[in-house]
Amino acid sequence: MIGGYIPGGQNFSELLIGEERGTDLVFIKRLIAGFVPHSRAEVFEAINGLRTSKCPFANLPENRKSPYALTEEVMRQCVWVKAERRCEVEFVERTKGGRLRHAEFRRMIS
Repeated sequence: MIGGYIPGGQNFSELLIGEERGTDLVFIKRLIAGFVPHSRAEVFEAINGLRTSKCPFANLPENRKSPYALTEEVMRQCVWVKAERRCEVEFVERTKGGRLRHAEFRRMIS
């Protein structure tokens, strides 16, 4: 599920994705790879009207010390969207913490 993005360029630089676990949406990846200009525009068009002021992820902000952590400071840059749109992502493996390793965007799911 797409829960937000970090603005950049003409639309976004990173897509924030999560997966449903019970009734919660759990953040799993700051997705950067796999986009071409057309797919980036398609995703942005699909989520632009879903903006919300509330973070949809149950496990944010992150407190881990990583350059890729979604900390309170990084979250100030985020634009949140209602988690109504799904995308397909290909990845190599999951980390012990449930994050995706070497993930790439593939397509939007209707």
